[in-house]
Amino acid sequence: MTDYLPEQNYFGRSDNYPFALNGVPANIIMSGNGYDRFYHSPGDEWQTLDYGLMAISTQAITLATIPQLKK
Repeated sequence: MTDYLPEQNYFGRSDNYPFALNGVPANIIMSGNGYDRFYHSPGDEWQTLDYGLMAISTQAITLATIPQLKK
């Protein structure tokens, strides 16, 4: 398991980290440059999420993984 931003420890602080420690594939998908001004702060609420960007990201990930499903 690789933490691509070890100095910021995003992966180790993620909700899915315990799964990764137990061998369950667990990915982090973050928008933008990896920084959200509300990340783990009092303003970290659903109203601050960019749902349009989430939809585009989900579509891109789906399209990128379709070839793997055919194997």
